[in-house]
Amino acid sequence: MAQGQRQPVRGNKVHGGDRQPATVGPSSQDFTQARMADAQIRRGKGGETHQTADGGMPTLTTQHGTPVSDDQNSLRAVRDGMRYRRLASVGEVSVLGLGCARLGSVMANCTRRESLSLIAAAVNAGITLFDTADIYAQGESERLLGEALKSTDACIVTKAGQMFPFAERVLFPLRGAAKHFLAHTSQARTAALAARAKPLPRNYTPEYLRRSLLGSLGRLRCEQVDMFLLHSPSAADLADGEALDCLSALKQEGLAKCVGVSCDDQATLASIVSDERVEAIQAPFGPNRQDLLVDLKRAADRGAIVIAREILARDHQGRQPAVEAALPFCLAEPAIAVALIGTTNARHLDDAIRAVGST
Repeated sequence: MAQGQRQPVRGNKVHGGDRQPATVGPSSQDFTQARMADAQIRRGKGGETHQTADGGMPTLTTQHGTPVSDDQNSLRAVRDGMRYRRLASVGEVSVLGLGCARLGSVMANCTRRESLSLIAAAVNAGITLFDTADIYAQGESERLLGEALKSTDACIVTKAGQMFPFAERVLFPLRGAAKHFLAHTSQARTAALAARAKPLPRNYTPEYLRRSLLGSLGRLRCEQVDMFLLHSPSAADLADGEALDCLSALKQEGLAKCVGVSCDDQATLASIVSDERVEAIQAPFGPNRQDLLVDLKRAADRGAIVIAREILARDHQGRQPAVEAALPFCLAEPAIAVALIGTTNARHLDDAIRAVGST
């Protein structure tokens, strides 16, 4: 294997059984079809697909006609001007990451097939970093990514520490019926949105974090996640050092390549900015969220990977920046390694991809 390449492990049975090669089930076929359909759409943007001689899966080519290699099942597809950075522990990743918080959510107006098509569009555009969490869509976001990316070397970021109240967890088996009900009842949808806006319970004990990570690995169909982050802890949650020590132990155990914290506020960021146990930091940053920049720069200067989220946050007057302005703004800041765009809308994703290509 060439230096810098990472051996894919997605698709192998995890924890409690012999490793077995991945099989192509209906979900994988859906994703393959979606990826090829998206590649066809992108013909006018510099990429073409060509059927193999035996009628098998088409190969992808660049705008110059050179076949795109599929060695190590890499996501080296038609990149449309995508940019990349090499990061410690995880290797080369795209500077644009897809935020998957609403992927598979009962609140999102997006079918399972549409979700797979969105992932396919991201893959074909050269996006290699996908951000999720164990609570996103009650785990469905991780399942969709696990199905779609199980034979790739994509970089997946997941998080743990937030949890649903017991009353919501017992309703998880009914999520299919709930999605249909919410789609046709505005009153129920409004009530569900109000419930989602409430703060969730937190648990950052070593036992809970390890159990959550193992659950995520199962849904993601991998034995090791690229990045594992604490999900929105407060400074008080981190004060005794137990949660951060747990991250180091999970990495030492081989369950994560890189560990860190997804933080929401200045106090939490200040408490971890110099902590070497925190290898990656995800935080709000954008044209209207520059309040954390000083500490983000300090973290980047010591070698931490900084991922910007909420790049389209509104200002005090409710105005939202255009993605064409927000992405170049974020990527022009040397401290920012990756900027996330969270969407289930293919057009919005395409706008973001073009914005990266124009920088």
